[in-house]
Amino acid sequence: MKTIIIGAGPAGIMAAISAANNGDDVVLLEKNEKIGKKLFITGKGRCNVTNACTRDEFFENVVSNPKFLYSAFSQFNNEDLMRLIEDNGTPLKTERGNRVFPVSDHSSDIIKALNNAIKQAHVDLRLNTSVKSILFEADNKLMVGNNPECSDKSVTGIRTDNGEIIKGDKTTMWHLRYLMKFMRSTSGTGSSEAPKFCPNCGAPLEIASSGKCEYCGSTITSTSFDWLLSDFTTVRNDTKDDGIRV
Repeated sequence: MKTIIIGAGPAGIMAAISAANNGDDVVLLEKNEKIGKKLFITGKGRCNVTNACTRDEFFENVVSNPKFLYSAFSQFNNEDLMRLIEDNGTPLKTERGNRVFPVSDHSSDIIKALNNAIKQAHVDLRLNTSVKSILFEADNKLMVGNNPECSDKSVTGIRTDNGEIIKGDKTTMWHLRYLMKFMRSTSGTGSSEAPKFCPNCGAPLEIASSGKCEYCGSTITSTSFDWLLSDFTTVRNDTKDDGIRV
């Protein structure tokens, strides 16, 4: 699959590395002359990479709604980030308050490590490249993204400020809403054994019979249950719900 990522800031860099390591042919576009330009000035030029605290300590210091982070942390956490940086040539140190910095105290070394990771993943990095528009395809015709007819059409690529067209694999952009279906039962048909992991987010559970997942708030039960989520999907904005709340 060919994937185009616009912007080589921290999010774009990590998205490019992840997609490439999962087998995608990735093009990473950056309008500046180097990646991570804002990273260069973080931490007063030292770049406070992350914090070396435990997962629970991290969540306790998230100002609002830390629960939604559990799934992300289960896939890639602060230790994974530190390992990525060090494996690509930049040793780290931990200071007061578990703050993590490069040993050199130079944010440029973090950028060098990320550059190395991009090269190792064989990402096609294109600097000094600004994106002028997103390209869509409808009825085998290309349309520019600011065309109102482009809604819910296949995204096919981008056009740069110098007129170059870069194609990616087609994907469809939808304006989506969530459709949740619940089931009700008082028959006590659930398992008698307490679940070990939340069926919704995968968080480890420490409950005897029933309650709520401390991370995502889902109702967890091992015996009788009432109004539990049975299906969770996304639907287009123009879907008629026929009495179902969307």
